[in-house]
Amino acid sequence: MEETGVLILAGQEIGRRVHPLTGRTMIYVAARPIDDSVASVVDHQELAEERWASLAEAEDIMQQSGIFDPVRDYLKIVL
Repeated sequence: MEETGVLILAGQEIGRRVHPLTGRTMIYVAARPIDDSVASVVDHQELAEERWASLAEAEDIMQQSGIFDPVRDYLKIVL
């Protein structure tokens, strides 16, 4: 909600780590939208843009930092 304006229903924890670029502890949680909200960039300090992407497209976009392995593994199962 704070970054994209979309209300979500949080699910299971996928993983956690200290993020290699920010040094912040990150907790990755599966989530689904609970309504038909349209995503948009709400927090311009956190996001440059938002868009839907396939797993292959996301991996291409995130080449520098990569997708956290437990998140990639989860997405391979649910997508």
